[in-house]
Amino acid sequence: MPSLSRLLVLMCALTTAGSADARRQGAFERADFDRDHMLTRMEACRGVTPALCRHFDRIDLNGDRQLSRAEVRAWNKRPKGKPRRR
Repeated sequence: MPSLSRLLVLMCALTTAGSADARRQGAFERADFDRDHMLTRMEACRGVTPALCRHFDRIDLNGDRQLSRAEVRAWNKRPKGKPRRR
């Protein structure tokens, strides 16, 4: 029978695996002040999501001057260390 400490370690490992995605989604929701499921530059630059503000034009793949969850998700999943070019 596993000890209580082993169970706690296992539970922590399982919950932190998805927590980065949950934090990103929570940041998107907090920044989306008008709740239209899109972020304008003004919403992205209000301080909740500074990285989205800095990279707004690169993340906005379709050039509609709004960030969708799909665009932000694609940005977060890009290979790190390689700058994205338009």
